[in-house]
Amino acid sequence: MSSRPFVAFGSDLPGQVTFLVDSYGTMTGVSDAITAIRSLGLEDGAGVRLDSGDVGLACLTRKALDTAGLPRVRIFVSKGLDEYHLARFAAEEVPI
Repeated sequence: MSSRPFVAFGSDLPGQVTFLVDSYGTMTGVSDAITAIRSLGLEDGAGVRLDSGDVGLACLTRKALDTAGLPRVRIFVSKGLDEYHLARFAAEEVPI
């Protein structure tokens, strides 16, 4: 994949854009989102959405964003989550 689709999307919606990262190749998608966020100057108003409730991927994503100097980029998760998942994430301090 390439960051070009993310850049095009972010250019159209520069306010507070959230980039959806596919469940397959998640970290490649996160890398592409990082490239787009930087190239568009969205360091303070962007988010990355992981289409899974995978705690490990959320932690890896936070580490990648922080390493890239993007500590203010938010992480969202989706796909079959309920209040019990969210309570567990809060208890485990998952970075979402």
